[in-house]
Amino acid sequence: MAKLSNDELISAIEQEEATAINWADGPLAEQRAEALRRYNREPYGNEVDGRSQVVSNDVQDVITSIMPSLARVFLSGDEIGKFEPIDPSDTGAEVESEVVNWYLTTKNDGYTVIYSALKDALLLGNSYVKAWWRENNSVKVERYKGLSDEELAIILQDKEVQVVEHDAYPDPEAQLQPMLGMALEVPQVPMLHNVKVQRVRSDEYVQIAAVPPDEVLVSRTHRETSLQNADFVQHRRTLTIGELVELGYKVDPNISDDVDDENRPEALARDRYQETSLYGANEDASTWDASRRRVTLRETWIRLGDADNTQTLWRICLVGRTILHKEEADQVPLAAFSPIIYPHSHVGESVYSLVEDIAELNTTITRQYLDNLYLANNARTVVDVDRVNIDDLLVSRPGGIVRVNGGDPASALMPLVTPDVGGAALQALEMLQGVKERRTGIARINQGAMDPNMLNRTATGASLMMSAGQAHLELIARCLAGGIKDLFLITHALALKHSTKPLQIKLKNEWIAVNPREWQRRTDFALSVALGTGAPDQQMAKLTAIGQFMQQGIQLGLVTPQNMYEWGKEYLRVAGYRSPDKFLTAPQPGQPPPQQPNPLVQVEQIKQQSAHALKDKELQAQAAMAGRDAQQKYGLEQQRMQNEIAAQAQQAEADAKLAQYKADLDAQTAIKLKLIDVAGQLLQQSMAPEPEEPGEEDEDGDDAGEPQGNTQMQQMMQMLMQTVQQLAAASGAPNAAGRDGRG
Repeated sequence: MAKLSNDELISAIEQEEATAINWADGPLAEQRAEALRRYNREPYGNEVDGRSQVVSNDVQDVITSIMPSLARVFLSGDEIGKFEPIDPSDTGAEVESEVVNWYLTTKNDGYTVIYSALKDALLLGNSYVKAWWRENNSVKVERYKGLSDEELAIILQDKEVQVVEHDAYPDPEAQLQPMLGMALEVPQVPMLHNVKVQRVRSDEYVQIAAVPPDEVLVSRTHRETSLQNADFVQHRRTLTIGELVELGYKVDPNISDDVDDENRPEALARDRYQETSLYGANEDASTWDASRRRVTLRETWIRLGDADNTQTLWRICLVGRTILHKEEADQVPLAAFSPIIYPHSHVGESVYSLVEDIAELNTTITRQYLDNLYLANNARTVVDVDRVNIDDLLVSRPGGIVRVNGGDPASALMPLVTPDVGGAALQALEMLQGVKERRTGIARINQGAMDPNMLNRTATGASLMMSAGQAHLELIARCLAGGIKDLFLITHALALKHSTKPLQIKLKNEWIAVNPREWQRRTDFALSVALGTGAPDQQMAKLTAIGQFMQQGIQLGLVTPQNMYEWGKEYLRVAGYRSPDKFLTAPQPGQPPPQQPNPLVQVEQIKQQSAHALKDKELQAQAAMAGRDAQQKYGLEQQRMQNEIAAQAQQAEADAKLAQYKADLDAQTAIKLKLIDVAGQLLQQSMAPEPEEPGEEDEDGDDAGEPQGNTQMQQMMQMLMQTVQQLAAASGAPNAAGRDGRG
């Protein structure tokens, strides 16, 4: 740089400040302040007392819906990014990538820093992450009592230990005895030690922090999102005198500072709970402690021409018009993010700008809808003041009485009917919802919410809607990826320039020593997350198909163990596992790839495999035929047994029927024999002559005996019929009566 006085440097900086983007009272600052107010759902200022004052939540809904997708893209893996090798001999890219990721995610709260930057970018159009080299000396005070000489020596061997206080005294429990065979001498008394030490551990690493966009000024002539080629960049922040001293600046407590950056519109809008007003003005804190006085530090990176008109980047730090530090710089340590790149401009579009008008329209229509609903539920009334008691009418309570003087009460009271505009208002809100979804890509189907028309859509149509919304989010992620790249490269450059001691990191389950001073400057960088590959389930399906293809490639010698290891890492990452070392073991360096087999050997193997396959088929056919024969024999034997069982059952049934027939025939024969026997007895009785009594014969004997014989014959016939009937009835019994007539 040409020889410039401090006043000339300050004048050049002030001239750039006056024309820079993000100036405190410019239109961009007011737009960002309005975005913060809409995100926080603050009133618009046009509210009317007694009417609805609801504020739509569209801005917050859209941004909070996008954030999970961006967090999955940038922050779900175990590494943020990696360096690509410069040439085939570049073997340090992987190690350097591990170290930079370690700086960002382990030594810093990288998740919170990047999350804040992404959210600022979505809401305000631009966001920034600052990186700087930090040397931190942590001091830990320790006290020990009653240490022996040996114990004290062990503690003092640690190079980090410094003795602050030391007190030695004789050991009161020591027993001194002279040694036998020697002259009596007083031995040395053992000593005990009380010490106070401090352990000073020095640590050095890259520190990162998200910077509010209103604290960063950029040259108006800058035409790209990245700040690495900007002519002028300034980071303005308010610090106390004590904080400046801790940063290494020599500052007069009474240094003049005429810059007031605490009343910026954006800063006031971000102050949701009036934290500044709660603690009073800055001067109140500095009245009793000068180290708490707050001033504005302006850390500036500006390109100034040398004597040969070659521009050099300078870093100049000043408070007011006092320069605290200046040095040449090799980069601007600010990574810039923008979700929607605006061509030929550093300031990008924000998601808020996409829904700004929709949020205001939704607020207006919702207020009108609620006002209409309030009026419908609490309608106004036209009254005859001469007949109606107004006090009764003004008190609205269940079961209340309104007194009316004379006449029909209906003629004294008439409600004003409010037209129902709810249907039209809801249709308008639904239309605006569709406009918002088309602009932002955040559809209800992507959020798991049920769209009223979802049941009328085909699976293909729903998939197309989800793909369209995902394309919007991927485009935003690609734009924001430029900031991640700058942050990665800045971190690498800072470690390369300022590191003073090697690091021990774990790489592939092995601890290795890394010295960042031996690195080379890098510019080739790739995100670890592949954008544009679809949702996790789609990525899993693609990786599964690739794995099947690689299985075939192994047989042809196209895939190495390292290829399979990388595929496995990617598969596990998409599945949600951060560390693949739990499941996979990296191939050893120098491990030879599988040798491609000899084609002749392959042909012979194919022949042998074919012969074995043919033999296996023959054996299978024989086994199948033997099985069919056995099955057929088993079936025939089973059929024979069933036939025998059926024949035995039929024979038993026939024997039973024959026995029953014989029993019935015997019973009938017995009945007939009995009948014949009885009939014979009756006939014998009827033919036997009647005995004659003496003295009873007369001349009329023949005539008198004939009627008597007839009577006996009739009686005998009746007896015969009764016997036949009894035998006929008895013929149905299972057992026939005996020949003697007894059962």
